Amino acid sequence: DGLNVRGQLQKVDYFTSTCSESTCSIYSTFSSRAASGIGEGLYDFSDVLKDVGYKKKYILSARHDYNGLDKFYSKDIDLYIDGTEFDEPYMLYEDEGVIHHLDQLGKSNDQATFFYLHLMSAHQLGKNIPAFNEYKPFKELFLDKHSDDPYVKETVSNAYDNGVRQTDSYIERIFNILKEKGYLNDAIFFILGDHGEGMGERNNFAHSYFLFHEDISIPFLMFSSNDDCRLMNIRYGTQIDVAPTVLDCLGIPKPNSWQGKSLLQPYQQGRMTYHQTIREEQEVMVVYETEKNLYKLMASKKAGKLSNFRLFDFKSDPNETSNLYSTADRELTEKLKMHLMEEFE
Repeated sequence: DGLNVRGQLQKVDYFTSTCSESTCSIYSTFSSRAASGIGEGLYDFSDVLKDVGYKKKYILSARHDYNGLDKFYSKDIDLYIDGTEFDEPYMLYEDEGVIHHLDQLGKSNDQATFFYLHLMSAHQLGKNIPAFNEYKPFKELFLDKHSDDPYVKETVSNAYDNGVRQTDSYIERIFNILKEKGYLNDAIFFILGDHGEGMGERNNFAHSYFLFHEDISIPFLMFSSNDDCRLMNIRYGTQIDVAPTVLDCLGIPKPNSWQGKSLLQPYQQGRMTYHQTIREEQEVMVVYETEKNLYKLMASKKAGKLSNFRLFDFKSDPNETSNLYSTADRELTEKLKMHLMEEFE
């Protein structure tokens, strides 16, 4: 209600990242490819928009040379500012810097524009603002991979919840700045995460190590001032579906090389999506949804070979505590195992 803009937010019930780390998940979103297929020089959706006349403006509070992510972005960007280029008093990982630079932009002149805004408030590295610290006690920075200490779980979860509240406030401010400058008169606005975050489930914390629900479950919200741009598939989607959905809203054909599907089209049962970590101790996964089940087959990858297979049904076991690999229908497990090996071996 505080956004005071025409239109309506739509959401997908279960939306996932392709990777549990920023670099591969962000560019998977841009390129509409599984993380295993991303690289420099791909024709991504910002390139498509540029080719049809859009200006491209990136304002990012983190440093996007991390793991070479900035090299994945095309060079043809009209405005590019990340946290390493913020003017004082704004600092790296401080979302107020995004607001500052967005506020410096002129009003819309009806030139079609693509904005990419990346916030860090919900990330442990993001700058904390005391006014949003409703949940206490909290621990701002906890980089250990494991802990079974209940106090750690409480304080890390509280810090994350405070960060979400802070992020919500920044999103509202961004909406209102863009509205004031005339950019929301005819607009599509997507809000999504780049990865999940462990909050002590299985005594695991942080991200980039695993592929459980908490590691890859992310929000997907879409605002459109065009009433015809409506989500038909609100059941399940993943990051490779974002770019095709954007183009479908705009009536622009999707490049044949893209792997994602527009969420404006009806849900397709039986689809498989692929997910992975990129650490040396790598985890990989295929997700497969039927009418009644959402199966997730995970495996560990070492020296190019898969092992330690685990199968979960997220719909009946949302905490992913019951490994069905040895008890599930053999035809199902062999089918999923074959697809996982074809993708990752």
